[in-house]
Amino acid sequence: MFFGEKSLISENNFSSSHLLQYIEVLLSKSRSQQRRNSVKTNYGWLKSKNPTDEVQEVGLDQFTNKILKLSSESCAAIAVKLDTLSDESIMLPSDIIDAFSKLLEEEENIRLLERNVKIVKEKGKMAKINPMQERRRGSLSFIFK
Repeated sequence: MFFGEKSLISENNFSSSHLLQYIEVLLSKSRSQQRRNSVKTNYGWLKSKNPTDEVQEVGLDQFTNKILKLSSESCAAIAVKLDTLSDESIMLPSDIIDAFSKLLEEEENIRLLERNVKIVKEKGKMAKINPMQERRRGSLSFIFK
């Protein structure tokens, strides 16, 4: 589709602004597809707009803080996953937003896990319960007569 795996030559060039643009493209395509499916005849221009039929505009501003924390690799991974989901089935704009928020949470959790693993490796993998496990404990012994 728009950003497939094969068209992503270098993931380092895919920024958070590219991800936001891609989400906007997916949402606009989904809205136009939804409008086309709701109109059964070719006389759609005669139909007056019904406010209940309008799709609520969803602001992507709520996601910008999370997106800015992601690496370009994570942004590209989210775009590829959304592309695969949108190719498999016709998604409503609300479904796209739900999937996007879940993928953002998933990537944030992966980022936090990788950070924690890096911290543990830097600390030398010390055991929290008994950090001096390898050394022999010093003890005093008394002999009573």
